[in-house]
Amino acid sequence: MRKIFLLSFCASLFVLGCGTSAKPKPKVYPVTGKVTQGGKPLGDCTIGFALVTAPAGAPPGYSGVVAADGTYKLVDPSDGKEGAAEGKYKVVLNPSPQSAQKAMMAPGAMGPGYAGGVGGIPQKNQQAATTDIEKEVKADDKGNVIDISIP
Repeated sequence: MRKIFLLSFCASLFVLGCGTSAKPKPKVYPVTGKVTQGGKPLGDCTIGFALVTAPAGAPPGYSGVVAADGTYKLVDPSDGKEGAAEGKYKVVLNPSPQSAQKAMMAPGAMGPGYAGGVGGIPQKNQQAATTDIEKEVKADDKGNVIDISIP
């Protein structure tokens, strides 16, 4: 189920990029990091870097799966190549389908006082249009370690 969700996410990023340009893709640089919430690893989710500014020919975003220990690495959803083009990105986090279902079935879920968000991830950080997390990928062949921390 997790793979289906990631494939769907990747497919949506790929479709957004279809027909934009025939320019060659820019060079990508390794991107890894750790996602934490309240100082603890946030796993069982996906991470997406949605393009804000990047070189011509870059896809609209890059994605990855966040492991149980909070670690991730980004890949280009159109070809599976690890890394991301240099540039600025909005970071989006989404719970896996299993995590989302578990959160919605929990006692009191979405009841009085529900503030939004699924799987413990604030709702604003689940969409590129509303997330307040912005990160920059730099042209560094040794890699970019980009840690994400949410309250």
